[in-house]
Amino acid sequence: MPTLAELIQTYGIKAYVNDGGTDETYIQMYPNHHIYTVVLRYTDENGEHALKVPFHTPLHDNTEPSAVEVLDITLGEVYHVEDTDFEKWCDEMLYDIEDPEVRARCEYEYACLEVLYDDVHMFLGEHYDEFCYCDSGERV
Repeated sequence: MPTLAELIQTYGIKAYVNDGGTDETYIQMYPNHHIYTVVLRYTDENGEHALKVPFHTPLHDNTEPSAVEVLDITLGEVYHVEDTDFEKWCDEMLYDIEDPEVRARCEYEYACLEVLYDDVHMFLGEHYDEFCYCDSGERV
């Protein structure tokens, strides 16, 4: 079974990283982090595919995120909303949604993840399962 890095190399997925460029709520959720907008791109027999995602790294990490890092984290995030609802997701993530402030943040995050889930499926298309269930030995 190939690793995520091998699949990214096989399909020629490239990461194009830009500072900032995401919505204010995302920026507020991750203070003391570098905030990026990353576009992943590849071309196959079905044409060109692109996925634009917000991404963050700790301030002490001054390296730009790689395609492996971005896709690994993104796949992990969308996996948690696959076949689940908001309440179950909050339970799995150990969020206390009785607190109105926490609930509001969770509702925002869950809604973003639902959109991201659809975007990742569109981006990877028929390759989604291959990427989602590849060897996780190199996962960050």
